[in-house]
Amino acid sequence: METEINNEIQELQNKLQEYENDLKRIQAEFENFQKRTEKEKDDLLKYASHKLIIKLISIKEDFERALENNNADKEELLQGLTLIKKELDKTLDDEEVRYIEVINKKYDPFVHEVIQKIISDEEEGKIIEEIQKGYYFKDKIIRNPKVKISIGTKDEK
Repeated sequence: METEINNEIQELQNKLQEYENDLKRIQAEFENFQKRTEKEKDDLLKYASHKLIIKLISIKEDFERALENNNADKEELLQGLTLIKKELDKTLDDEEVRYIEVINKKYDPFVHEVIQKIISDEEEGKIIEEIQKGYYFKDKIIRNPKVKISIGTKDEK
């Protein structure tokens, strides 16, 4: 009877040791998985913009070609710059960068940055001049537009 109990105890101890080893192996695999995933995430973030950089290099080279063309007259240079601007606009559009419309819009403190308030015939809070353009990147504002807004007429004050 006692040997049966000792054998059972030994069997349970062996199983316990086996479970401990399995647990240590799984824990080590999980830690390696976490490290590998973190490295992959870092690499992804590090090189995420490489396609955009390639497009920008192409636009930069177009500018260089335009500047190197000393024989071009003003009209040809203007046409070349217009084409380069279109290419840059298309690149920004492809990257989901959008211009924030402001003229004749109502001032929104969450979107617009007021540079100056002006007395005018326009209603109070209406944007009357854009000082610097603003842009969205996907659904986030990456640069707020700088604007001048109306504070109404002098008579209203």
